[in-house]
Amino acid sequence: TGTLLWSHWLSNYLYSTPTATENSVFAVFSYGGKPVLVNFDLRSGNFKWMKAVDNECIASPVIDGNEIHLASRSGSYYIFNKETGMPIMSSKALKAVSSPTITETKIYLTAEVGGTEKLIELDRRTLKTTKIYSSPLTAIDNLNGS
Repeated sequence: TGTLLWSHWLSNYLYSTPTATENSVFAVFSYGGKPVLVNFDLRSGNFKWMKAVDNECIASPVIDGNEIHLASRSGSYYIFNKETGMPIMSSKALKAVSSPTITETKIYLTAEVGGTEKLIELDRRTLKTTKIYSSPLTAIDNLNGS
C-alpha cells in the first residue's frame, strides 16, 4: 500500500545502503561513535542484534545463504552469520576496496595489492588469496579502453 511500516534514525550519514532479506534489514552505521552492523526485523523494525566492525562499510552488505559479507572502509573483510550475528571469519590484511561477488567456493573482490587496485580471488573457506589477476584496475585505463 505504500504505508510506512517503521523507520529508525541511524546516523548523520551512511556510506552504504541497508540490505534487506525476507525477514531482516542489515545496516552498517556509526552507533555511539563506533561502527556497527545491525540486524532489524523487516516487518516490525525491532532490533535483533548488533556487532562491531572496524569502520563504515564501503558498499552494502552482501547476503549469501546464511552469511553476511562486508568490506570496511579500512579494507577489512567480514563474514557474519545472518541469523545470530556471530562472526564466521574476518581478515584485516586484505585491503578490500569493493563489495564481493560470491560463488560456492570463491569470493572475488577488488583489493589494494602492492599499491595498485587488482581483482583478487579468495578461497571462501579460508579467505586466503588464491589468485591475483594481473591487470591493474584504474579508472583512467578503463576510460581509455585499455
